[in-house]
Amino acid sequence: MTFAFCSQRPLSCETDSILTCGQGIDGITRTVRTDQHNVLASLPSSSTHSQIGRLFSVRDGGSLGPADIFSHLIIFSNPPDSGRIMYLNSVICGTNILPPDTPVNYVSSVGVDLIANPLFIIFEELTPHNLNLGSSVTSAMLVGAHPQQNGGSSFFSTIQVSNTLELRFNGEIIIPPDRNIAVRIRTFGLSPASPEVVQFEMTVTWYELDVPGV
Repeated sequence: MTFAFCSQRPLSCETDSILTCGQGIDGITRTVRTDQHNVLASLPSSSTHSQIGRLFSVRDGGSLGPADIFSHLIIFSNPPDSGRIMYLNSVICGTNILPPDTPVNYVSSVGVDLIANPLFIIFEELTPHNLNLGSSVTSAMLVGAHPQQNGGSSFFSTIQVSNTLELRFNGEIIIPPDRNIAVRIRTFGLSPASPEVVQFEMTVTWYELDVPGV
């Protein structure tokens, strides 16, 4: 007997096979799959957005010393007419102390802060890169570097002894159009030979989705 509706007979895992489908972020409907242990197979959100060419990165580096300015900011501006929402994914920062034989004394350290809505003043223009190397999609964000904080307020901070720092936000921090955000690195306790200079390299990743209804 053939049943036209599921309500006429309960489904059985032993005798029935049904595909569960869902619409992807690209608008295409595909089947939902599990692994051999019946665990739902999934990819990190950043990977799925990279597939459609919406995951971007920018890098910057330099050095901070006691005789110089003690901080450095990468500032992101989402223009009012961008049509996209920025989702902060990660901040990765590596540091090195100079002179290279300077011992770590747990007095000198580096911190990373997030600044909400600073003034977007370009000291050095930075170019976002699409992390899908086969995609021609470009970022809608304006990105620049500046040695000082101009306005805005800090809402996230961390500090550590000179080392590699990796912060995973996974899109939890959202920057809609007409809003700015800055990632700031700063140093503490620098003095001659204690250590004198901190070199840094920082990479920030984010993804962009269209504003609903646009």
